[in-house]
Amino acid sequence: MRTEILHPLLLVLALWVALPCPAVDTGAKPVVEVLVSFQEFDTTLPWQRTPANERRGFGLMLNESVIITTESLIRNQTMIEIRRPRSGRKETVRLIQSDPQIDLALLVLDTVTNIPSASLPETMVPGAAATTASILQITAGGEPQEGNGRIVQWKVDELPHAPYSVLLGTILTDLNIDGAGAPVYADNRLAGITLRYNGGSRTALMLPAMFIQQFIDDVQSPPYRGFASAGIDWQPLIDDSKRAYFGIPDTEAGGIQVLGVLPGASGEHPLQPNDIILSVNATSIDAQGYYNDPAWGRLAFQHMIKGRHRPGDQIQVKRIRNRQVMTNTVVLARFDDESLLIPENPEGLPEPYLVDGGFVIRELTGRMIKAPGKQWTLRTDPRLAHLYLARQTDVQKPGERVVILSTVLPDPINIGYQHLRDEVIESVNGTAVANLRDVLAAVDREGGIRRLGLLGSGVEIALDPATLGEANQRIATQYRIPQLRRESVPPAAAATIQTIRRDDSPEPADK
Repeated sequence: MRTEILHPLLLVLALWVALPCPAVDTGAKPVVEVLVSFQEFDTTLPWQRTPANERRGFGLMLNESVIITTESLIRNQTMIEIRRPRSGRKETVRLIQSDPQIDLALLVLDTVTNIPSASLPETMVPGAAATTASILQITAGGEPQEGNGRIVQWKVDELPHAPYSVLLGTILTDLNIDGAGAPVYADNRLAGITLRYNGGSRTALMLPAMFIQQFIDDVQSPPYRGFASAGIDWQPLIDDSKRAYFGIPDTEAGGIQVLGVLPGASGEHPLQPNDIILSVNATSIDAQGYYNDPAWGRLAFQHMIKGRHRPGDQIQVKRIRNRQVMTNTVVLARFDDESLLIPENPEGLPEPYLVDGGFVIRELTGRMIKAPGKQWTLRTDPRLAHLYLARQTDVQKPGERVVILSTVLPDPINIGYQHLRDEVIESVNGTAVANLRDVLAAVDREGGIRRLGLLGSGVEIALDPATLGEANQRIATQYRIPQLRRESVPPAAAATIQTIRRDDSPEPADK
């Protein structure tokens, strides 16, 4: 089956690869090697970091001191360096801003104090597929390398390293791309940067330059706002019987069904579950959720929001509710991952936890669930996978999370409980808990965990309070736990780093 899928692509590549590709002046369009040292937080034992490791990718020099690259490349970084073509010298850079929702990061040389404004070179005009392209990278030996490519598809799809959808280009290429962040040119203009390369199909995913320009402009006009979201969960509406049930007129060929409003949407969201969206700003949405974009052709309607609007913009949504057609004004906002019942945490930020009597108590995240890799749905506890897939956005009150007993560190105080893994906690010391803050409050009131109520067990498990303090000291020493609790997650690194400012812009007001 795999061979049958790959053959058409390889045939196209074989017929096309010999075609001439416009020469790209690598000096005028500089690519640099980006070298990242990183350490991730352990998904099982959250007080630990995994062994130090390295990543290699590329970046585009916007001027002599500012570089654009991908967020997934610099994620969990402890040090970032760049190396210019044909140079063995490494230069340290620091992070200015990153955004996992668009997989972009802006870097600046560590020696620079007054950061100049930055902008992209001339970019490709948005258009159809089958555009000839050139891809630039640097070999392991430091030599600039150029490869041919052809942009064969534009599609709204999920980012390779985070669960957010965005318009991506697919490039068929003869170049083995050795890392993310390689700049792509079409007709001698910047088309985008690569996010992932598949050597089997010889294709690369590319983020188009329009998003890179939006990102840079946003960073240079603080505060950083990010990219817009409609704040809804939805599904196609193709079945004729369902369309008749919702009262969609025969004159309306399109329409999608709202499944729910995502938590964290700004203000009172005017849309409700089972609303049928017919159009946005007078642009029709078909029954599969697509619209005709004037620049890119037929695309999923998410691009109309993320690609053409900003947080704070207002859109007019024509919808059907209770068989009545009305138009509502929706205020767009940046998607707030922290508002979910099960946040994603794709960046791998340090997560809060409590270790008491060997019980490791945490809030469930998408990163924990997906830690087993591509086959996480088969390797993750099915109860937790079901919660993630069916109830991730189902928040009954602000701040609600899924609190779990993720593991038990063996010790004499918890004999008989050491087999427990990934159990959902309903109560601590007889008090119902909705998040880790509630757990910590219950523990602080009584000086530790006395009883845990687990979902579906019907009984509480208990620890001996007389020996709890001694056991905690023993556990901290034996398992090398520097702190038995982490109460809050630090803000994302991108939010605390210096922001680029145009030389003629006023200082941002203190807040």
